[in-house]
Parts: sequence; C-alpha cells; structure tokens
Amino acid sequence: MRGARSRRGGGFTLVEVMVSLVLFMVGVAFAAQLLMETAQQLADASAEMVESPMPLVRARLRADVQASREAACVRWPDGTLEEVRLTGHPAGTVVYRVDEGMLSRR
Repeated sequence: MRGARSRRGGGFTLVEVMVSLVLFMVGVAFAAQLLMETAQQLADASAEMVESPMPLVRARLRADVQASREAACVRWPDGTLEEVRLTGHPAGTVVYRVDEGMLSRR
C-alpha cells in the first residue's frame, strides 16, 4: 500500500484532468459568448452613428412650417439667406438659422 500512495501523490488522475478540462471549456465558452455580445453591441453603436438624422430634421421642419401662419426670409446684405422666421406657431416665433454650417432652431 505504501508504494501505491507514493505513485498516486506524484501526479494527477484522469478524472482530475477531465474535470479541469471541462471547467476550462466552460470558462472559454463564457468568454466567447461575452466577446460576441460585445462585438454585436459595438456594431450596433457604430451603425447608429452612421445613420443620418435628416429624416427627423425634415419631419420637424415640415411640422413647424405647417403649424405656422406665415414665414419670412431674412437676407444678408449680399443676398444670402440669414434666417427663416416662422410666425404664428403655437410655440411662438420659430427661427431657423445656419451657424457655422449647422442648422439651428430657436
């Protein structure tokens, strides 16, 4: 019996190796699933950034024009458009203006 103990204490049994491999595979499967979900979230976020906000801008502008009684264009001295004023809107006078290449609504 003494010889069997010394051989057994020097290494791992097949059952111990199999249990450790199963635990390792479960950990790798969990990490792979987590990486796939993260990659999908990143792809969704980048797709949202690429989508144009123009349909929302058009809908907002259309609704403002339809809700107003009249519109007036204000021009710079050189004839270019400075701003558009929509009067008679339920929210008051709405002003659309392009500042530094950005359309703003006030």
